[in-house]
This record gives sequence, structure tokens and C-alpha cells, in this order.
Amino acid sequence: MWERGGAVMVETLSLSLNENVEWTGGDPVPAERVIDGEPLFSTIRTVEQGAVTAGFWRCTPGRFQASRTGSDEVFTVIRGAGRVIADGSDAVQLAPGVVVVIRSGWSGVWEIDETIEKAFIITASS
Repeated sequence: MWERGGAVMVETLSLSLNENVEWTGGDPVPAERVIDGEPLFSTIRTVEQGAVTAGFWRCTPGRFQASRTGSDEVFTVIRGAGRVIADGSDAVQLAPGVVVVIRSGWSGVWEIDETIEKAFIITASS
């Protein structure tokens, strides 16, 4: 969990995703956010504890707008390829092993070329 003033409280969270996990169908990204394609997303939450949520997220190819309000997210790409592009900024290339931090107030576009799977931790921001 993150705290104000730069101090960090460390808590061990165990995240594991079986290689043979069966991702079920998926939900469409809301039409008003879609720029291109028909992206579907699925979320597996493994931790929901106080201000912390952790788990796995998967999204099929497409381009869509997104924003983050009231929470910060750190994620690691497990599989896939694409980009996240903050409004008015350069693209961050997504590939296995890339770690991304998205702070509350972020808005931009996800461009997914190959189905993305990521492990994430979201913490409420104050």
C-alpha cells in the first residue's frame, strides 16, 4: 500500500496466474469509448483488501479511450503487444515484462495490437 509523503508500507501480495487459465468470453469496452475494433476485456481479481485491489486483466485488440480517477495503478504486461498513450504525451510500448504506472487523473488511449494480459495492483489515492 502507498502512503503520503513518499513513505511506503510494504505488504506481500501473492499473484499467480495458471498458464492454462480459461479466460471466459469477455465484456465489450463501452461503445462510447471505442475508437477502433471491438475490444473485449476480462478481469480476475485475486485481492480486494481495503484500498488495494490486485489481479489480472485481459483485453483483445482494438483502440479505446480510458481514464483513471481516484486510484493509482501499477501493472506488468504478461503477454501481448500495444501501446498506452496519455493525452498530449508519447506512447508507452507494451510488451511482456514492461511495468507501467498510471496515476489518478490519467486519461488517454489504449492501442492493443495483440491480446494483452497484465497483472495489476490498484490503490485508492487520496
